[in-house]
Amino acid sequence: MDFSITSDLPVHREEQFRTPSGPERAVGLWVDRIGASFNDYGRKRLRILGQFAAVRVDAGQGDFFSPATGPLPVHAGQAIILFPDEPHLYMPRNRWQTRWVVWNGPEAHNLLQLGYLAKDRAVIDDPLAAVADAHRRLQPNIHREDLAEILDRKNTILHMVLALFRSSRRSDQANAGPERIEPILAFLADHCADQTAIDELARHFNLSPPTLRRLFKTHTGRSPREFVTSLRISRAKELLAQGRPIKEVAATVGYDDQFYFMKVFKKTTGVPPGKFAFMTR
Repeated sequence: MDFSITSDLPVHREEQFRTPSGPERAVGLWVDRIGASFNDYGRKRLRILGQFAAVRVDAGQGDFFSPATGPLPVHAGQAIILFPDEPHLYMPRNRWQTRWVVWNGPEAHNLLQLGYLAKDRAVIDDPLAAVADAHRRLQPNIHREDLAEILDRKNTILHMVLALFRSSRRSDQANAGPERIEPILAFLADHCADQTAIDELARHFNLSPPTLRRLFKTHTGRSPREFVTSLRISRAKELLAQGRPIKEVAATVGYDDQFYFMKVFKKTTGVPPGKFAFMTR
């Protein structure tokens, strides 16, 4: 990968900047700017953006580098995801056309933590042109400050992130093999109250524990333990709604310690099991 390319070709670059308002900060996610560029040749240097960005290559090809991915080729129809405080470098090999959307906010960081975005999946196929669509939708309302437009901008970013996540996950699932995880999910649904260790579960399905965890993360977004907890609490809700005593419910769904069950239930649902039972009667 040669990042020493320079060119005397004319560069066309447009950007629209904005500053988030109080209501935008309250909703937790805002658009900082959008832009487009044609024949944009830059110097070989690492850059730190400080915010999230999606850069779609509409035409041409180039190269991308970040510490999480190493060097990667990029071509038309792909999107580059940039992360706050993550050094990166991208540039065309000859000519290219790009457009971008930059956003930030605590909910943007939550999406990263939940796995909707991932630093090691910074180059994503964008067959539905999600970034280009977001760019088009944001152009007419980028500077409008009424409450409806504030929420519309946020929804535009969420829609774009969801489309890119689905595209990325389709690629991951094709590599991981969905047929490998489905029998495991069915087994756990039938045995969620059992005390099954991760190592034991992995051996039962002829997998290594790391492979099992990777399959779960790819297909469910959760660890095996988190998945089992979700199944247990869902079953506990059904039993509590039927008027079953808390101690009995705890034992039925796999918790020998009633008080630990109460702690897990409240952490998962936001309410104690006793209050949940009262609310559903």
